[in-house]
Amino acid sequence: MSGFAAIRALDGPAVCQRRPVLCSNTALYPSKFLKTDSFDLTTEAQHQPGVLGERMPSETYAARTPLHHTSFPTRLLPSHLTSCIFGSSFSPSLTDRRRQWVRDFGAVSDQGIRSTMEDEHIAFVKPDVAFFGVYDGHGGRQCAVYVRDHLHDAVLQHADLKAKPARAISDAFAQVERDFLTLSDDARSSAGCVCAAAVIQGDLLTVGNVGDCEVVLARAGKPVPLTVKHNPSCNAAEATRVTEAGGCIFNNRVGHPSLNPRLCSLAVSRAIGDACFKLDTYTLSKPSGLIADADTCEVHLTPEDAFLIIACDGLWDTMTYEDAVQLCAQHMESGADANTVAEKLVCEALMRGSRDNITVVFVSLGPEAGKSKK
Repeated sequence: MSGFAAIRALDGPAVCQRRPVLCSNTALYPSKFLKTDSFDLTTEAQHQPGVLGERMPSETYAARTPLHHTSFPTRLLPSHLTSCIFGSSFSPSLTDRRRQWVRDFGAVSDQGIRSTMEDEHIAFVKPDVAFFGVYDGHGGRQCAVYVRDHLHDAVLQHADLKAKPARAISDAFAQVERDFLTLSDDARSSAGCVCAAAVIQGDLLTVGNVGDCEVVLARAGKPVPLTVKHNPSCNAAEATRVTEAGGCIFNNRVGHPSLNPRLCSLAVSRAIGDACFKLDTYTLSKPSGLIADADTCEVHLTPEDAFLIIACDGLWDTMTYEDAVQLCAQHMESGADANTVAEKLVCEALMRGSRDNITVVFVSLGPEAGKSKK
């Protein structure tokens, strides 16, 4: 695993009334995906998060927290993949290596009150490129695990990664979507995944996302959202796109094209996977409007850019961008490292009543950070 920046183990004091139990590794996807139910039978009322920003009383939190709470460590690349992935399409110059802007990074996941853990994530830093991704699965873990294991590969091996990184990310999302749907068709898997990924090359930050995983940059103490939330309940343009494509919006959700949308719908309008909403076998050749086209954004980092937060809706359903940035800034000022800041965000979301899996990747930024890290 040489060349990777490893996440420090959680060794601080308990901050959420109990320490999550760390597992040794995340499970890889099986060679044959099991058939799973990704049809969402949850009612609209059950999907409503707690009041945004309202902190739960500690006794309420303790009562709702499962006894066996699991936190999952950051997924680093397998050693057998490093040679092919990092023998990528460009050779960084010495200038690129000196301008690496990642000072530190940390990642924390928590299962929350859910009975299963469907989030995945990955984070690694090289002198010439850094990659961070959060993958929020639904209808099973298969798609999130597949994206975790393949999206970075598709991005880093893209011929245009250095010249046109936004195109590289967009094409990589499309490639992973095609490949997973092929596997889904063969193995009758209907799992899906929303995700956000960030690539940093020197002072250039490139972000891509589908669904409601979001990336927020802290610039001059203020939040700068870099992603588009593909959720019809808060994005009228997405709702319009779905209906114009022939899909159905029911209760601000994407309804299944051939089944009763009261019983089968998705909260997001873009996701990787979800074969039951895309393949003719399940849709009777009717369009659903659900796509996996990534929205991308490029930003040149400046000395005013302090950190980056990449997280799933388990965090953002309970915290505003301003709250999250303020909390992170406070802990950074007190000397907390990146992993501790990520843990503070996760625990705050739990205390505010998050009803979902929660995954946060926190990236501390600074000019020429590579010079100070040997």
